[in-house]
Amino acid sequence: MAKVFVQGIAIVVAGVVALFLNRFLDLGTTSVVFGLLIGGAIGIARDGSALGRIGGFVLGIIAAFVFYGLRLLVFNDSFPGQILTLLILVALVTVVCGLTSGRMPLWSGMLGSALVVGAFEYSYENQIYYIQSLIVSNTTAALLPAALGILAGVLVGNFRRSSDDPPTSSQAPPTPEQPTVSLTKSEG
Repeated sequence: MAKVFVQGIAIVVAGVVALFLNRFLDLGTTSVVFGLLIGGAIGIARDGSALGRIGGFVLGIIAAFVFYGLRLLVFNDSFPGQILTLLILVALVTVVCGLTSGRMPLWSGMLGSALVVGAFEYSYENQIYYIQSLIVSNTTAALLPAALGILAGVLVGNFRRSSDDPPTSSQAPPTPEQPTVSLTKSEG
């Protein structure tokens, strides 16, 4: 139970750092909490290695860029176009994660795509003329807090792992010592 509180505190500290960086460097980040929570989930999860989770996350970001590129250039916003781009997005993430035999978890790829879609969809719908610059700026604005959330989650997960995990030793428990009988002749 204490581990959950430590993880939550670590994510809060990462969020405060992200807010300070945003404020003092005038980054204009509007998706601090959104990016932080997605990154924190990737960081504290124990499914797969940290590198695999981050790889899946990056894959999801790239797939979302492909999603918006196809949506803008090929399929526009027709209903069949939305279905096809959704199918392509999910299929791309699923196939690549599947080809890695689980080293890149599917859920981390989905969270990477969710970060881009969540940070950019409003701008896509309302400011279509600036789409090329907005997709990059909105995504990078959400990436700073996501990176801090991942970092906090991984650090706390690695720090707390040794004391919270049950031993994974495959050794059999020691058996009580049995008396031994010697078959040699004793002098005496």
